[in-house]
Amino acid sequence: MKRNPSLLLTITIILILPLGFACTELGSDNIMSDEITDYEWPRENYHAIWGTSPNTIFTVGSSGVILRYDGVNWTQMETGTESTLFGVWGSSGSNVYAVGESGTLLHYDGTEWSAIDLGLRTRIHSIWGASEDKIFIGTAAGSIYHFDGHEWNEQQLSVSGAINGIWGSHTDEIFAVGTAGTILRYEEDEWISVSDGNPSLFAIWGTSDADIIYATGSGGTVLKYDRETDEWMDENLNTTNGIYGIWGSSATNVIATGLNGTILFFDGEDWTGQDRFSMENISGVWGSRGTVFIVGGYGLIREL
Repeated sequence: MKRNPSLLLTITIILILPLGFACTELGSDNIMSDEITDYEWPRENYHAIWGTSPNTIFTVGSSGVILRYDGVNWTQMETGTESTLFGVWGSSGSNVYAVGESGTLLHYDGTEWSAIDLGLRTRIHSIWGASEDKIFIGTAAGSIYHFDGHEWNEQQLSVSGAINGIWGSHTDEIFAVGTAGTILRYEEDEWISVSDGNPSLFAIWGTSDADIIYATGSGGTVLKYDRETDEWMDENLNTTNGIYGIWGSSATNVIATGLNGTILFFDGEDWTGQDRFSMENISGVWGSRGTVFIVGGYGLIREL
């Protein structure tokens, strides 16, 4: 698929560095400036963001839009689809996958995006991988597909409801969460329910050593995994807004985002709400080496 230059949109981003903390930290009394920059990229709803470094970041959204950030500019990429995209993940900047509406699965090889036909017509909500030959996608129909480097195979689940988030620290520590409020753990090529009866869950994230793991969901739900008791404990945050995204650089530097511009920060002891600069839903958050971006509704893309 040849890239159409007319579709390329290059924008210079204005970096807004918060006052009161180093750029490697997320928290302060006010991490947001009152200034709102009217960026020139498409006013789509951006649902997910992922990258390999501060110079290679992808965000995906409605109308099949994918933007790539090179550390200076956001560029719109030709995708060949108008389907809304909900998830993005890769093993490198030249091996990236995006998933979305009507079974859409796209692959980027460093040059162009191409479609992979799994024969699915249901929405694909989530994607995560441990390596280029161990990738998982979750669907709105409550199924998970696994890629082993050669082919995609459906895995049997004993739960219902959409699989909204998948995350792992390595190949042997992988979790999934979904609309039914169930938390699944991948053990010996099987998905086992390890917690249920929770509110609808949208995202899951943990530290690289899996010492700290959080699952987030509706009504301000943030569940923390207690490895000693093997239980998921409610953090009881002072918000009723749904929490759609979560990411951190360490156990003492975590940010969660959600409904109506909600931004929460955890410093290792307490969760605190941050000043809002937008009432748009913030669907995704991702960072690397001091660079942190959030994405959301109506073209919202912002560096914290």
